[in-house]
Amino acid sequence: MSWATRMGTLALVALSGTAGWMLHGLMQPAPPAAAAPAPADPASRASLLAFPAAPTADADRVELHPDGSASIQVRQRPPAWVLGELCRQGARGLAGCGSGGVPIAAAPASGTAQTLSRLKNPDAQARLQALMQARDEGQALPEGTLQALMASDPSEQVRLEAFDSYIEGRSGTMAEMRAALQAVLRIPDAALQARAREQLDELEDAYRDDGAVPQ
Repeated sequence: MSWATRMGTLALVALSGTAGWMLHGLMQPAPPAAAAPAPADPASRASLLAFPAAPTADADRVELHPDGSASIQVRQRPPAWVLGELCRQGARGLAGCGSGGVPIAAAPASGTAQTLSRLKNPDAQARLQALMQARDEGQALPEGTLQALMASDPSEQVRLEAFDSYIEGRSGTMAEMRAALQAVLRIPDAALQARAREQLDELEDAYRDDGAVPQ
């Protein structure tokens, strides 16, 4: 074998060995990649990075302070509820708080409303007492109610008491009282007409004494 032939053979063997080594390296499996660190818990990460959450709206709050002042923060609560909370905490001097810190019950119906209810009582004495009490307390009963009592109540005492209440309520001026007395004269009741005529005569005498001319 010639020298050139031997050199070509050696070069071919070296080239084959190098190629085989390179192919061997390429065919080796790649080493496993290092496991990536597990992501941090989103909640914990948020707690470190996020700004504090906006506070939610406070609940309804009524707080009575030792010096008697109060802090009130409520939404869509009736005033009675706020008053009840203040009374419960011992508020004093508030209209509606009792001595024991308990809200006083709502006031009953007005005196006039109570009187109108009592005038429906079938007992004549109860109706008479209702009218007398209303006069003593200065209650202004409706004109129509008094006229109805004068015209149709079965009790003469009730009719006469209603007459007195009716005239007293229209005694602001002589002209007003005279018109009221003349209206009573049109009610077909002898006792009422006699009482109205008597007072009308007294009124006209007062007109003459004062030099006035009755209208």
